[in-house]
Amino acid sequence: MRPKSLPVHLFDGEHRIIDIGCGSRKYPGSLGIDVVPGPGVDLVADLGAEVWPLDPESVDLVIATHVLEHLDLISTMTRIHECLKPGGYAWIRVPHWSARDFWKDPTHRRPFHTGTFDYWQPGYSPDYGFDRKYEIVHKALHLYGYLEVHSFRSTTRWIAEPLRRLIDAAANSSHFLCERFWAPAVGGFCEVEFVLRKP
Repeated sequence: MRPKSLPVHLFDGEHRIIDIGCGSRKYPGSLGIDVVPGPGVDLVADLGAEVWPLDPESVDLVIATHVLEHLDLISTMTRIHECLKPGGYAWIRVPHWSARDFWKDPTHRRPFHTGTFDYWQPGYSPDYGFDRKYEIVHKALHLYGYLEVHSFRSTTRWIAEPLRRLIDAAANSSHFLCERFWAPAVGGFCEVEFVLRKP
């Protein structure tokens, strides 16, 4: 389910959407890009390369679902910024640092914190010299990731879904308190979601 902070007009079929690292689960209506050929992959490309096979400022929305943890984050955020139009958006879902399964995958480079992308905001201190800036439009913790939510058994959905909503609401009422005191106590949060906007 896409966040309400993403403008609806982006999905009207007239705007260019790319789904990087899409695998076989490409977002409908998008151009799927991945390093491995397969169903749903429209363009095979190395996302770790210095240049992506896209025209500069040609994309309205970049979708990155559980792919940034496999890549060098700083260079990838530069590539995303280069291909986005001014005012374009990046919709990002990545493993949270408290996610138990993050540490299982040997291809994962780093987990994420709700404050990870603060460093790309204009005027943020400390300033690490990132010349490509993003405005943070939305951030949210999710107890279950996009795959787990759809795999609930019908026999347990009646309790799992209300519990998820309750815990998500508590976590997103204060990211600081959740991450500082109780995220691991609920088994960890599978993912953190961001919507970023290129100024």
